[in-house]
Amino acid sequence: MNKGKIRKILIIVGIIVVLWALESAGYFLVAIQSGLAHGGPSAAVNLQLPIDRIIPWWTPIFALYIPLPYIWIIWFPIIALLMNGKKGFAQYSIISLIMYIAGILIYWLMPTVTIPHDFVDGTIQTLPSNSMFFQTISDLDSSPLNVFGSFPSYHNFWAGLCVLFGIIGLVNAKNRTHKLAVQIGGILFIIYGLAISVSTLVLHQHAILDFVFTYIMVAIFYFVMSKFKWDEKLT
Repeated sequence: MNKGKIRKILIIVGIIVVLWALESAGYFLVAIQSGLAHGGPSAAVNLQLPIDRIIPWWTPIFALYIPLPYIWIIWFPIIALLMNGKKGFAQYSIISLIMYIAGILIYWLMPTVTIPHDFVDGTIQTLPSNSMFFQTISDLDSSPLNVFGSFPSYHNFWAGLCVLFGIIGLVNAKNRTHKLAVQIGGILFIIYGLAISVSTLVLHQHAILDFVFTYIMVAIFYFVMSKFKWDEKLT
């Protein structure tokens, strides 16, 4: 492997690490600090609409929700590459950078903190006492450190990226060598992204408004990036 390829790999890894660091800071440190500063767990609100409280609990969907913070750093850049090549990775990097900076500012200035009491004590009890996750959720519910940012939802942001790049793949498929494979991949990624968003609602980790507004943010950031051609400049 020549020095040029090694340099490109190091640049890609470096970009991903920087994005991961921003995401971690914005999602955990800033959200917790600003949440505690604005009243702590007792002042937390998440489920804004009545329909958010009657969505049923579905344990298997946990498989979509929980692993994402640990696998996104590898999987989502790959989705972007598969659907739009090097330009896709540039788009992924720029949109993520904007999103994490915006998330930090929102959490800091207008924290939308959450406490998942609706898991065990909602309008309708959503988590049966015999569920394998009951004790875990109960402990989290009573923890004094249970303050997290509810909006913007990073799970829904990653889901929005799946949908976005799935759409990009379908639109650009006619110009790709493996047209059918890209089309199939685009459809699968759109379904995958929507399934992730459904998991945030079914598990009551996020509310419907989080889902709607986070998708809107993804669309706005993509428009801004395209308007100023930042992805082309980066590539």
